[in-house]
Amino acid sequence: MWLIDTFSVRLWPNRLYRRAVINLSKQAKRVVGADIQKYGFGGLMVFVMIPLPGTGAYMGTIAAYVLRIERGKALLAVSLGVFISCILMAAGSYYGNMGLNFL
Repeated sequence: MWLIDTFSVRLWPNRLYRRAVINLSKQAKRVVGADIQKYGFGGLMVFVMIPLPGTGAYMGTIAAYVLRIERGKALLAVSLGVFISCILMAAGSYYGNMGLNFL
């Protein structure tokens, strides 16, 4: 989130950057806005935890920035979400490989 602040201040005068940020912010609010605002910390963690394209640490951080979630809470929620997602993917890969070996 610190990098988002730094780059936004320096690159905001650039029209192409400003347009991209506005579009990305609209997309983040549309995808996760209501759920994260309703559930807060847990909603952000679950959003990051889901192993699908577009639901990860980057989009979670951008959503936390756009929705003005405290940095400490956002860092913890994103970190826990990534950790749980890694565990889910590792377990899925392991048991999927065991199933293939069984056949």
